[in-house]
Amino acid sequence: MLGEPSAEQRAAFDIYLEALEAGIATVRAGVTAAAVAKAENDVFRKHGLGIYVTNEYTRVRGHGLGLFADSKPHILEDVETRLEAGMTIIVHPNTYNPVVGYMVLGDIVAVTPEGHELFTRTPRALFDVPLE
Repeated sequence: MLGEPSAEQRAAFDIYLEALEAGIATVRAGVTAAAVAKAENDVFRKHGLGIYVTNEYTRVRGHGLGLFADSKPHILEDVETRLEAGMTIIVHPNTYNPVVGYMVLGDIVAVTPEGHELFTRTPRALFDVPLE
């Protein structure tokens, strides 16, 4: 067993989860990729982690899903591509955290006129994985 997540890991996970939920809440037809990224990044800024939303620490805040693993649009604050109904994207606030390292968390959503349809069914929980 790897052990239970530390208090620091749990606190960091809560921030990433908040950022994920903020990004997903923004997704709907007509919204820009930039707006989704800003919603995610603003959570990190609110928690004093704004330096870690720069390209020095973070590649993208999500991206399209298609023939390539990183299909466009890239979810970044400078990408003004408008989301259209029927697009499928992954929203992920993956970035470096100075206390616990790099964390990965994301959900796949389809853009709808009124919002989004969430495809990911995995529980949003921090858990350990036993070694065999």
